[in-house]
Amino acid sequence: MSVLAKVVKKVACQIKVRELNQKFLLHPKRNTGELRASKFSDKFMKDEWKVEDSYVLTVKMKKGGGRHVIFFHGGAYVEEALFPHRLIIERFVRKYHLKVSFIDYPLAPEHTYIDTYRVCLKAYKEIVDKHPKDIFYLFGDSAGGGLALGFLQLLRKERIVPYPVKTVLASPWLDLTLSNPDIKDYEAKDCMLSVKSLANCGKWYAGKTDPKDPLVSPMFGDLHHVGAIALFVGTEEIFYPDCLLLKDKLEHARHSTVEFHEGKGMVHDWVVGYPMPEAKKAIDEIARFYTKL
Repeated sequence: MSVLAKVVKKVACQIKVRELNQKFLLHPKRNTGELRASKFSDKFMKDEWKVEDSYVLTVKMKKGGGRHVIFFHGGAYVEEALFPHRLIIERFVRKYHLKVSFIDYPLAPEHTYIDTYRVCLKAYKEIVDKHPKDIFYLFGDSAGGGLALGFLQLLRKERIVPYPVKTVLASPWLDLTLSNPDIKDYEAKDCMLSVKSLANCGKWYAGKTDPKDPLVSPMFGDLHHVGAIALFVGTEEIFYPDCLLLKDKLEHARHSTVEFHEGKGMVHDWVVGYPMPEAKKAIDEIARFYTKL
């Protein structure tokens, strides 16, 4: 664990980031526009359009290849994408010449998971139609990780092709019920999240649906035939116990594989949210996971 990582964790605990997050999750900001096309450098090629009321943006280099990442941002299903999400996309595109398509999916409490999946499925089909020769991957952090794993199950059920061949889940929220008994041991360590605030967001997102529905809590779904998964999680975050369960399930699933990356001493969403060596290394590992044969 680097010195900077230790400082980040100490500062996060001292300024009570968890309490601040609770306030943000209760009253999420809207129309921040952090991932609109205008925010990205003109050095990139950008294609932005709308699916229903949601923006979809594809970013690539002028001489980019055909490896195409569909990007689902985190934020407990209630928050819009943040500046760090844009930095990761830019790094994927600039350094590794990946194409990245960001779907600004519908959020709770204004919408439920039904609207989210409807828009994501429409957007995926349109992205595929625009780039018929590409190989597709998924990326999701936190709630976006849960959405990515649920989306894989939906694509398989609906027999949508091409099917994503690789998926990266960074600190994914896998079970909205938060019923894993080991979670209580990690809530005290997690400087970012609390069960109470997450439960509230989960109720908004699930609506009237059973929170154990696989599209809401993908941990309860069929994990066979979901392709290659790279799973990143910190040892001091609230989702760590569920990520261990997911690792075990994927290891025993047919035609699914998992690469498990454990961030020793890392907090929630450390891959995305913090400018420290461990995060930079993880992002490069993710890009290599996509680009290796």
